[in-house]
Amino acid sequence: MWSVADDAGVVRRERIAGIYRLSAYFLSVLTTEIPVVIVIVTMYVTVSYWMAKLIPSALNFVAHWATILAFFFACQVYSRECERRQQLDLISK
Repeated sequence: MWSVADDAGVVRRERIAGIYRLSAYFLSVLTTEIPVVIVIVTMYVTVSYWMAKLIPSALNFVAHWATILAFFFACQVYSRECERRQQLDLISK
């Protein structure tokens, strides 16, 4: 969702100082974004589920919402991991 490129300098300085590990930073970023992700996915699924005229059942709606939410989190974690690897490459140089 958001890029952490702006934080590269801060992360590099604090990592060199030994304040915390890079994985702790990215875990905190992901944790703080959870409420925002849930709101965005809920808004998207609420509109798209009924526009697509899928089965009008609460159970099916919740299952669809949970599937989209899990997919979104998986994509977000993968994206953060790619950014983390780029950060590690920048720091090690």
